[in-house]
Amino acid sequence: MMTAYYCTIPVSENTTRNEIHKIIDRIYKHPDDHTACPRWSTNGSVVEIVSPELPANPEQVTSINQVDIPTGLLTLSFQYPAIRRKDGHLKVYDSKEIAKKQISEKVIARLNEMGMENVSIADYNHNIERLDLSDRANGVSKLPVSFIVAKCICNDEEKVRKLMIDGIGKFRFAGLGMVYVTKD
Repeated sequence: MMTAYYCTIPVSENTTRNEIHKIIDRIYKHPDDHTACPRWSTNGSVVEIVSPELPANPEQVTSINQVDIPTGLLTLSFQYPAIRRKDGHLKVYDSKEIAKKQISEKVIARLNEMGMENVSIADYNHNIERLDLSDRANGVSKLPVSFIVAKCICNDEEKVRKLMIDGIGKFRFAGLGMVYVTKD
């Protein structure tokens, strides 16, 4: 059975996403390691990180949980950036209905590419929260977010593990795209 590791670290409410990213880099990497930061998500006071390996500095995390990779009928939940590209720039969708339709289509197509079957969107909430990215030098300063719950089938542990660890979509720096997988 394949596994992944979920770790948590506490942060203060006013810790910026850029600072969280730097904290995770210090915990998970050695100074000469230039690989990408593991996927993470935050609720404001706790950061949860998913990784294929234990952190390089485990004494700096609050908890470490090893989880077995589920297969079969799965429920996926994640935050996805609710923006589109237009003329090479990031734009906010004009309406929630258009956003739901277009983002759902993108997510279903991406999950199918990643080896998930019979993908359907079970729940979609658009723009409930805007992530403040004002500490970034370039790009959008406030990012609208969609909260998505999808149902799918996958019997390949390696594909499910890859989805959990790599996440879905970009915006890793903002804590988006980390997929929580549970067996139905």
